[in-house]
Amino acid sequence: MEVLEQVVEGGKHLHNTQPLVFGITFVVTILLGLEILNYIVVGLFHSFPSIPIKGKHLDKLEFSDNLFIFMNKLITGYFSAAAISTNTSTNKKW
Repeated sequence: MEVLEQVVEGGKHLHNTQPLVFGITFVVTILLGLEILNYIVVGLFHSFPSIPIKGKHLDKLEFSDNLFIFMNKLITGYFSAAAISTNTSTNKKW
């Protein structure tokens, strides 16, 4: 538990002094973690049968499709930061 507290305190210090660098680093770390998780999940479940495709298959994603995917990944990083800061806040009234 002490290690987690030190990491959180270190993150708060970095967050207070350089919020843009901290935010970018945090979001990039979350995105990298999601990509690693994707490879792990695909590797674990590659032997299972695929779910049948019922709708029209998109052979090529359009610009708007890629934009929505990118924005979803960025919002995931922002949500993770907000959830962690809320969870580590000392001003909670339960």
